[in-house]
Amino acid sequence: MKIAVIAHLSHPIAEPFAGGMEMFTHSLVKGLQKKGHKVDVFACAGSDPTLKYKKVNLNSVDCNETADVPPDHPAFDTDFIQKHHAYLEIMQRIRKGNYDIVHNNSLHYLPITMARTLSIPMVTTLHVPPYATMNLTVAYSKKFAGGSQYVAVSQHLADSWTPYAGKSTVIHNGTEVETCKHRYHVNANSAVWFGRICPDKAPHLAIQAAAKSETFLYLGGKITDPEYFEKEVKPLLNPRLNAYVGHVDKKEVNRFTARTKVLLMTSVWEEPFGLVVAEALAAGTPVAAFNTGGVPEILTKKTGRIVEKGNVDALAQAIKECKELNRQDCRKRAKKAFGLDIMIENYERYFKQIIRRKQMMVVRPQGFAEVKQAAV
Repeated sequence: MKIAVIAHLSHPIAEPFAGGMEMFTHSLVKGLQKKGHKVDVFACAGSDPTLKYKKVNLNSVDCNETADVPPDHPAFDTDFIQKHHAYLEIMQRIRKGNYDIVHNNSLHYLPITMARTLSIPMVTTLHVPPYATMNLTVAYSKKFAGGSQYVAVSQHLADSWTPYAGKSTVIHNGTEVETCKHRYHVNANSAVWFGRICPDKAPHLAIQAAAKSETFLYLGGKITDPEYFEKEVKPLLNPRLNAYVGHVDKKEVNRFTARTKVLLMTSVWEEPFGLVVAEALAAGTPVAAFNTGGVPEILTKKTGRIVEKGNVDALAQAIKECKELNRQDCRKRAKKAFGLDIMIENYERYFKQIIRRKQMMVVRPQGFAEVKQAAV
């Protein structure tokens, strides 16, 4: 297959990854390329050159921060204009690229809106819960034949999108298991937390729970909300109780995780999947988590504990219980359900299915569709 992949343009697709979505895009593109498919990923400058990505211009419009913003459209700013035109450029390049299918990971309204203008199918992976502009775009596009098909990264996320997208296909995110090093010496009284440093991920609650359980905590991730870090996280940092290790690459995340007894997952928003949880299991590390989003689809009683969202005391008790769990059970769970090879095979199979379905349809300009008689 010749596949066009549209990346989210807020961050480069490169290590250290800004978040799970960037890691997902990188892993899927690499995996499909290894299986012999021609994959072009449209991404912003600074992305991993080994992806052989198609650079997207985020400064195509001659405007600046002093440009007038219509008072009745406060969101119509420079970033909005630049990304609108960047995604428009991507869609124009895809139209000329002789692709078999488009995989959209942009979280932007324009590719979905333009999907029905393409002669090839589009699959959009839903990486986040519903929000205003995407809700309206997805719901409106469902009225027309030839629009995007949807994949959700968890059943929980699929259910939340049902009022807008209808039934989505669920393909769980995957992580490398076979190559994930897990035979490090494990510090018997340690925990780890990785993620974006922001209120939604609530690392300050992880610090509090670790302290209550008298467990040393390694904290890592990109500081995406400096004000939150300064007010809520930094005052809790104490070299006797915890350490902030910075924004580290995937190899270092694995090393820290594999050497600790438990990973803490403290998201207070509805986590779409929870890739860091699957990564911890691959490293043989149990997980103490808040009950949020897709996390209950990942953990079992043998691999972790799930407690009420925001309950620090319950999380502290969960940390103690997770220290007693069998690390091999965690590895087995990751390998059976969340291996990267499983995710790639599922997407490959789904893409081929959608391409065959599209080939059996003749889409008229008015948006009506008629089924062609299959060849006998």
